[in-house]
Amino acid sequence: MADSFGKPKNGLDNIAHTSVNVTDEKSEITRARLVTVDEACRFLRVGRHMLYRLINTRELISVKIGMRRLISLGALTDYVRREETKYES
Repeated sequence: MADSFGKPKNGLDNIAHTSVNVTDEKSEITRARLVTVDEACRFLRVGRHMLYRLINTRELISVKIGMRRLISLGALTDYVRREETKYES
């Protein structure tokens, strides 16, 4: 599927651009954008089994709204940062 400019749409194109601003009592305004399991898999470049393992072991925080399991971009980037720091000297 392509957009009006012929650029392929993969579901992740607008993640950084569409966010909901939430005011935090302690700090500045933070961004919270929820993505689906499939979008999170593409973001981390892992399969669904691996993503659900990360969720079940609480390495990756998610929320369930109705029947849908959603992951915030903040949770995804926090996970990546934690993994990066494991290997830093």
